[in-house]
Amino acid sequence: MAHRGIVVLATIAFSYHLKGVFYLPAFMLALVASGRGCDKYRLRAGAMAVLLLLAFFGYRYWSGRFDCPNDAMVADKLGHENVLAMLKGDGWGAVLAAVPIMIGNMSPSDYLHNILPAHSYMSSWLPPAPDSVAVLKLWRAITLFAWYVAAQIAAVLIFLSGRDRWPRRWPLVAAFVLAGLATAWAALQNNKNAYEATVYLPVLLLALAFLWAAPRRYRSWLAAPVLLIASLSALSQVLLIGSYAAPLWATVRGGGYVAGQPYSLSPFAYPRARILAAGAKCGIIQRPGLKRVLIDDLTYFAYAQSAIPVHRLGMLSDWNGSAGDPMVWMRRHGSPGAVLACAYMPPNMRARAIASGEICCVSTR
Repeated sequence: MAHRGIVVLATIAFSYHLKGVFYLPAFMLALVASGRGCDKYRLRAGAMAVLLLLAFFGYRYWSGRFDCPNDAMVADKLGHENVLAMLKGDGWGAVLAAVPIMIGNMSPSDYLHNILPAHSYMSSWLPPAPDSVAVLKLWRAITLFAWYVAAQIAAVLIFLSGRDRWPRRWPLVAAFVLAGLATAWAALQNNKNAYEATVYLPVLLLALAFLWAAPRRYRSWLAAPVLLIASLSALSQVLLIGSYAAPLWATVRGGGYVAGQPYSLSPFAYPRARILAAGAKCGIIQRPGLKRVLIDDLTYFAYAQSAIPVHRLGMLSDWNGSAGDPMVWMRRHGSPGAVLACAYMPPNMRARAIASGEICCVSTR
């Protein structure tokens, strides 16, 4: 059963993002450590073969998703996001020049700063922290100090394990593999995004947990620093709830778009009927054959059954590459038009739009 569970989890990871394929060694290690005996060896070998095959197809899929042979502008923009993409564009002769960049990218500081409380966040994924500057500084200091203590504990445990010739090797191997994979991925990323931190930091925490599964003789001094980290974490949670409970509760109750957060949506009260009614005013009706409707994060779900819906970021942002005028592009590619937030439309498109509250539609006819 353990083998099946590991394969299922790996399949989910591979399907989510290219970084899931990058963590293939962690899943392979889990299979190696999952059991003993001749039958177990055969099961593990079969499961590993399945994982390798899935990883191959996952890599083929995701590398194809990030390849833009028909749009040099988007390809160039993607090429600056990742060191491997830069090497692909500049040739492997640039490897030596990339080494200092990769070493600098290994630092966890950018990821840590992405999770710290602030008055503004990347993509406004949270509302501004309502606390005073002094409270924010204290909160940030508490968070950084907790991570600093955790890193020091890890360093001491590694030293003690090395001194004692690596007792309890499996937890140590797991910790090193996870930390190594997280660090290697960070080395390849030129831009450290908030959503990257939600993978990188939990993987580091899991590596720390494996390190802390130390032999009993190490635990006499471990209790105090772990209690300190737990106390600081509890204080941070209190500050988090006190700062964001009210605005997030208002978001949950509202439904639809979130004021001041252009990349966020309410998780409940989805206005499907209102979206479809707004699109119908421009003759955009959900039916067989509907394709290439220009949508946003909210309206996508109403038109998810249509063919090849086009997200607004590919048309109405700096990721539009060589698409040019969205109306011209939509007519050229047989799109019936757009259904999205009025606020996302450029002035020339907004002038032609029919508004239904905060949702607008535009027809290409």
